[in-house]
Amino acid sequence: MLITSDPELVRRMNAARSPFTRGPWYTSLKLHPESENIACYTDEVKHADMRSRMSHGYSGKENTHLEQDIDDLIIQMFDLIKKEYITET
Repeated sequence: MLITSDPELVRRMNAARSPFTRGPWYTSLKLHPESENIACYTDEVKHADMRSRMSHGYSGKENTHLEQDIDDLIIQMFDLIKKEYITET
């Protein structure tokens, strides 16, 4: 069992092909109690399978403008908040 607050060690522990395995506390990362997400899998095979299926969405090959698209959506969200949810006095 290894516990750390060092970000570099956390990256090394969670890296692909790391010798470290995911402990039971990862199940606490569920966003909804009845459904799992990639962050909460403790089964290494299941986690690796999910990572490989999701990798294309993060590689930049599918969407060459990924960062700009995300920036545009964030700006739209802030504009919506300002327009609909903030009242000026």
